[in-house]
Amino acid sequence: MIFGYFFSKLNSIINFVSASSKRHSELKSIRECEIQELTALGELETGTGGNQIRTLQRPGATRWSSHFTFIGRLINMFGSTSTLLENLIDKWLNNNIRGEAKGAYKDLRTFEFVFILLLLHKVLGISDIFCQALQLKSQYILNAMNLMSTTKMLLQKLKENEWDTFLESVVSFCERYEIDIPDMNACHMEGTKHSCQHKYNITVENYYHFSIFIVVIDYQLIELNNRFSEQTIELLTLSIALSPVDVFKSFDVDDICTLTNKFYSEDFSKNDIEDLRRQLSHYRLDVLGCPEF
Repeated sequence: MIFGYFFSKLNSIINFVSASSKRHSELKSIRECEIQELTALGELETGTGGNQIRTLQRPGATRWSSHFTFIGRLINMFGSTSTLLENLIDKWLNNNIRGEAKGAYKDLRTFEFVFILLLLHKVLGISDIFCQALQLKSQYILNAMNLMSTTKMLLQKLKENEWDTFLESVVSFCERYEIDIPDMNACHMEGTKHSCQHKYNITVENYYHFSIFIVVIDYQLIELNNRFSEQTIELLTLSIALSPVDVFKSFDVDDICTLTNKFYSEDFSKNDIEDLRRQLSHYRLDVLGCPEF
């Protein structure tokens, strides 16, 4: 699959660049010079913490936010990373190192690699606020569910309305770093690239739009839907009635009884639920109205 191949290339580039302290040091030095040049040209704003000299890092295995930070770091240091690889190709005496540098440089500077890199940064950026909210030790459930809903809406908006804008951003990025841009109206070449898929009239733009752009967004939406099904959302939403936030502000007898009936039916008989409703009605008036409480 194309994304497995992409992440394989991405990890290879990061592993190679991060393989020695000498390369780390050289990359930071190159980035420092780049920041000074961009600041002098007015392309970067100055400010505390705004232009820190960073290096590349490997993502965590399970967290989307980690991958978002990881990809963003490579985008910001794309020029510095390219320069480092060029230096290794030109100056390194070890043929093995030179060969690895050539391979990493070739992979880094392809339109398809840049396209997927920027797309993943866009998609994961939309999901990042929701992901970070879920990692908080104290998180109001309703707020998390609202963030999930807005995340889905923004991903759908990206899918349906923002293809042209996104493609323009990729082209602009490639022009900035002098990366070859394919003719979007040309016929996309499959397999050995010796024949064109005339039968299906697949242009290069069709390929990037429908085989990558739409597929990546749909995959993220499917992940969200699988992890947070309608049943899970309902369970979490009803559970808000038990939240002690703001002195049990969300306490609701009907929601608690619905929660019990739908998700804990094996633990509560019909009579138990009727008893619970009566007890909760007293609780709401007695305990919640008690000054000591």
